Amino acid sequence: MPDSQSNSGGEQIITGTNRAPLKASPEPSSAPVWRCWRQRGRHKGSRDGLTAPSTPGQMMAPGKLSEALDRRNETRGMLAFNRQLSGWAKIPIMAPLLALCAFFLIGCASVERSYQANLFLHDIQAQPDDETWLKRRTDEPSKEEISFEINDAEHQALLYRPYDSAAGSIVLVPGLIEEGINDQRLKGFAESLARLGYRVMLPNLADTQDMRWGPESINRVSKALSHMANRDGSQQLPLGAVAMSAMGAPTLVAVAEDDFESKVDFVALVGSYYDLKAWVEYVTTGYDSVEGSDQLTPEDGLRWQLLKHVAHWQGSDEDREWLSQMVQRRQANPEATIDVELSALSSGAASVAELMINEKQEDFARLYDELAENYRDSMARLDLSERDWDEFQPDLILIHGTRDRIIPFSHSVALSEAVPDAKLYRITGLSHTELDPGRFDSLRLWRAAAAILDYRVE
Repeated sequence: MPDSQSNSGGEQIITGTNRAPLKASPEPSSAPVWRCWRQRGRHKGSRDGLTAPSTPGQMMAPGKLSEALDRRNETRGMLAFNRQLSGWAKIPIMAPLLALCAFFLIGCASVERSYQANLFLHDIQAQPDDETWLKRRTDEPSKEEISFEINDAEHQALLYRPYDSAAGSIVLVPGLIEEGINDQRLKGFAESLARLGYRVMLPNLADTQDMRWGPESINRVSKALSHMANRDGSQQLPLGAVAMSAMGAPTLVAVAEDDFESKVDFVALVGSYYDLKAWVEYVTTGYDSVEGSDQLTPEDGLRWQLLKHVAHWQGSDEDREWLSQMVQRRQANPEATIDVELSALSSGAASVAELMINEKQEDFARLYDELAENYRDSMARLDLSERDWDEFQPDLILIHGTRDRIIPFSHSVALSEAVPDAKLYRITGLSHTELDPGRFDSLRLWRAAAAILDYRVE
């Protein structure tokens, strides 16, 4: 069973044993080299027959010494190159890299994975046209447009394939961003994963690119997972789902509800919520009832962004039109009068509008209870706190920033406590999507990256 522990940086994680190996570099010698291996269900075997499922690792064959020395020199170059980057690249990755240098000669696959985790972080921090160490060491993955069905309608997706054979599959679910799958950061993230052996599907779920999120998102994510799981060659590969922001909850529900628990090896959520009612309370009143605090003020205009999604859940076309018009007016001018729109709404739609307009924490519980039943049912469908997660089988990886003013960090803390053996990586300088790295962030990001890379097979 995994053990719980915390490090000196205050990070709380759950560590596991018997993790899967990562794709190792070609053997320069025929001498047997034992590797670390993640022993689980469908992928216990090894390609060369030499793998020991739980052997911690032996000294490398002599022929690997020159390769290790090359990597040491390359790592020194990475430290210098890291100083030249801007934005995310200012993460102080020296500590984990120096630790890796000390263990390069061990020859265990976990060291290879840790080294690749640094290459991965370095790559996603860089600009699209920048030369990175990962690009130098790997061949460019292929990218193609594919289609899959949602409710008998074709939807498009981008599929990234590694140059060599795939070592795992990932469905990368975009957050609620206008660019959808065309967001350059997501594309870069997918390409980096593909360079390290994952086959990555970046689906256009329509509700994300159209800035819509709701109960129907669960079915859309489920269809994307089903398509990836049933593609040729996928049956014997580990399958993971990585979801951003508010799309984390529909992704987790899709895995739990649609018989994917035996097919999906891990789910990674970045900045997701746990208690939907508490999140709406934070968005509208600024009070985080999960933590019992009002110290972190929600981002301006967040309530209108949320109402824009909720407006499409229920009600007539006329209600949706009036709610959308209300959102547009208040987004353009926070002081705009919306009495005309409110008076035109049906009682059910008006109950939603009144909840989202309210700013008083003492009135929230009453207004929530007065919501029309169909809206409350939709809320419950997307509320992770309404479910029992004791039997959830896939590994859960949570990454969340303590400065997040869209979805408070406390939600990932609560979710990590609800799902057995979940791993939580707290990033001090992460405010939902923008990173201003703190003292221990490099180590935590490195560990989170290594955890995601851990599921590949040789």
